[in-house]
Amino acid sequence: MKQTQIRWRFAANWALRHIVLSVVVATLAALLVYKLWYPMPYRAMLGVGSIFVVLLCVDVVCGPLLTLLLASPRKSKREMTFDLAVIGIIQTTALIYGLHAVWSARPAVLAFETDRLTVISASELEDADFQQAPQEFKQLLFSGVHQVATRKPKDNSEFFPKY
Repeated sequence: MKQTQIRWRFAANWALRHIVLSVVVATLAALLVYKLWYPMPYRAMLGVGSIFVVLLCVDVVCGPLLTLLLASPRKSKREMTFDLAVIGIIQTTALIYGLHAVWSARPAVLAFETDRLTVISASELEDADFQQAPQEFKQLLFSGVHQVATRKPKDNSEFFPKY
């Protein structure tokens, strides 16, 4: 067998292992985002789905692709370990950055304002907002949304306005 074929088989084997691990991590990240931070209907309201899918696809593809390019049977165990560690650090850092961006834009408050519901993301709230809030709203929830109302409607015409 040619050296090139041996090298690509070796690299493909490592890349396949890497993609399996990446898919497992991506699945756990998706569960975190879709079940805890953006449950329905907030995920549809805030449009996080397409952005998060792009983030996961880039993360799942880039790590294994780099592994495919860098893995070689000619490298020592130390060199392979170093290469895979650097790829893992880059991939993990990208995933953490993406998750942080998604986390800071998560829905934090569902407010009923006279005749409509408004979703307020965590990034829209400032420290001054928490100082003025009642005690039960002084901290954001890790998962879930605070439900508040600006005031109760005076009558049914305010609750169900005619447009």
